[in-house]
Amino acid sequence: MEFDDDCMGNINLNDVIHYSLGEFSGGFMHGITHWENVDRNGMRLANNMTEGVNKRVVRLFSYLHDHQRNADGYDTEHGPRAAEALFDISNTLLEDLSEEEFEMLYEACKIHTVAKEPTGNPTIDCCIDADRLDLPRVGITPDPDRMLTEAGKKLAEEEW
Repeated sequence: MEFDDDCMGNINLNDVIHYSLGEFSGGFMHGITHWENVDRNGMRLANNMTEGVNKRVVRLFSYLHDHQRNADGYDTEHGPRAAEALFDISNTLLEDLSEEEFEMLYEACKIHTVAKEPTGNPTIDCCIDADRLDLPRVGITPDPDRMLTEAGKKLAEEEW
C-alpha cells in the first residue's frame, strides 16, 4: 500500500504517533497495530474509492482516535476525550491544520464509536469506516450496514 506522505504538509506524522503512544494506556487491541491498520484502510478508501476525502485528516485520525482509551474493554467516552485532547496539540503538532481540517478531525474522533448514519462529510465518514474495517482484530465481522460510505460497504461485503 502506498501512502501519500506529501498530504501531511508540515505535520510530522512520526511526532503525532510518538505523542499518541505517550498518552495511550488502552491495551493491545487498540494500540499501534490497530492504528496502522486504520491508516491503511483509510488510505485505501481515500485513494481508490472515495472522492473528496482529506487524506491528511484521515491519517491523523488513524493515530489519534483511540489515544485516550483507558482500556481495551468498554470505554464509551474515549472518542470525546480524544477529540478534546486535540486542543492540547493544536498549536504544536497540529498547527499546520486549517480550521476546517481541525474541525473534521475533532468530529471524527468524537463520534467514531457512535455514528450510525453518514455525516455528509466524506472525510469524517471515511475515518469511521477505516476504523470499522479493522473490527476482525477483535473477532467482529464488519457489517456493511454499519459502514457510512459506499466504498466501506463494498469492502465489508467483498472481504468478509
